[in-house]
This record gives sequence, structure tokens and C-alpha cells, in this order.
Amino acid sequence: MLNSLLCLRYDHLVIQYRQVFSRLPNMANPQAFTEKVLHRKIFDRDPTLAIYCDKLASRDIVAETAPEVSFAKLLWAGRDPDKIPFETLQPPFVVKPNNRSGLILFVRNQTEVDPKRIKDFCNEWLHINSHGKYMGEWGYGQVDTKIVIEEMLPGAVEGAPPADIKLFVTGGRVAAIYYSTGRYGDRVGLRGFFDRDWIQLPWDKWTRDGRIVLQGDIPVPKNLDTMIEAAERLGARTPFLRVDLFNIDGKLYCTELTPYPYSGMRAPILKDEPDTNPPSRVADSNLGASWPVPEIGFAHKLGKALGFL
Repeated sequence: MLNSLLCLRYDHLVIQYRQVFSRLPNMANPQAFTEKVLHRKIFDRDPTLAIYCDKLASRDIVAETAPEVSFAKLLWAGRDPDKIPFETLQPPFVVKPNNRSGLILFVRNQTEVDPKRIKDFCNEWLHINSHGKYMGEWGYGQVDTKIVIEEMLPGAVEGAPPADIKLFVTGGRVAAIYYSTGRYGDRVGLRGFFDRDWIQLPWDKWTRDGRIVLQGDIPVPKNLDTMIEAAERLGARTPFLRVDLFNIDGKLYCTELTPYPYSGMRAPILKDEPDTNPPSRVADSNLGASWPVPEIGFAHKLGKALGFL
């Protein structure tokens, strides 16, 4: 009954979830990883989440906790596109918001330094916090939207980003690692899930569009131990954190810290299981098993479900 009330109260999250997984989530007693992301959206109000969600504020956490991890050089940050110092900006650089994922404008050379194009890009999202409002991700909703302009990292000038390594830290320990190469948003790069010993996990990825087959067979990164140690220090403050790194010639760059991966709308799925409707949740539950969800009393959950809290 409690889960039914939560599903009614947070119907917008349930609709999004059902569109991907064709089933209702268990938000009252979550077991799968994706369910625990939704549970965090509803119940977790740890102020640290807002720091993780801010690409500017999170720089300080990384510098203090994992100094061996770098960031792209910050060229400018602010709220007013008219104050962007175009006269001093030297490409290549990227323009993006500080509190959203997936929105990046690449400016690779001087001919692409078009002030109107860049200002128009910023104005499209500057006054909209979609992660916080529409996706229900509380941490992002606490962050004032700003424009971030960073130096483009080596290897990305041609349009293909470096190897992207996402470490899933649950209970202070790396439980899984997702490795990918290729352009943003494509499906042809080399990808795979691995455990902390770089043994490939028998998982593909399930999205709104169905299964994405992951090839695997990726050599062990030479600095894997350094990545794991850094990610575990960064994730030690919270039950779960995904730490995203670029590995460029053995040097690590942090690209994002996120407490809400894919907003809970993507999941691992076992390779040897057929596509069904709804899809299997075995791998989703395996990944979620190591995420220790804090105890929340029945009265608090009921208050949330009834809209009193």
C-alpha cells in the first residue's frame, strides 16, 4: 500500500520509469539500482548532494580529497552571457552549464568563436533547471545555474572525447566500472562493464530504446588502482556516488560527480537474457545490492506519500 501511495504522489517519476522499464518501481523498499536512484530523489536531502551536482563547487571536493585527479582549466564562469570575455577566450574550449549533464558546446577553432551562437546556446538553458525540476533530482535543484567555459581537454579537439570511465561507488567501495569510447551519444564506440579487478561483467545496457550491446574486451588501464583509490575517497561521504573520469595518457581528469546516474532511467541487463517486456531486473538488482539505503521510518515515508513532507 505504501508503495502505491508513493507511486501516486510521484506519478511523474513513475511515468518516466515505466516508459523505460514497463513496470512500477518499488520506491518504498527499493532493491534494484534504478529504484534506489528514485528513492534518493524522494527521500535523500543530504546537502552534500548539491555540491556533487555543481560542476564548479565539486572542484573543491576533488582538489581536497583526490588531488591526483585534475580538471580541465576553468576559463570563465558566470550567469550573464553578455559578460563572456570573447576577446580573451582562446579556442579550443567547451561551454556548458554547471548543473546539468549532456549539454556541451564545442568551440574547436577561431572560426567557431561566434558570440551570438554561444550566447543563444546559453540562453536556451540558463533559466531552466531541468534536472532539478522535471527529473526530480533534488541536488541539482539546489544549484544556481551558471555558465562554465573550460579549456578543451587533449584529444577532444577532433570531436571524439577520450576514454570515459565511470566508477560506481557504493558504500565507499567501487562496485562496477563502465568504460566507453567514441563520440557523445553514439552506439559504436568500445564499451563494457567491469568489476574492480577489471573482470568483464556479463552486462549490456538497457535504455528507453531497448538493449545496447556492450562489446567489452578492453585492456586494463595502467592506472586502474589510482582511479579506484581516488573514486573511493570521493565517494566515502555518501552511500552512493558515480565518479566520472577521463584517462588521458595516464593522467586523470574529473568530468562529473553524480548521485543520480541517468536519473535512474538506464540499467544493466544480463547479456544471456532475452529482451522481454518488462526487461529482466537481475543485473539491476545485482548492482543495487551493494548500495546501502539509509533507514527511513514508516511515518516519514507515509508523510512523503501523502504530501505532508
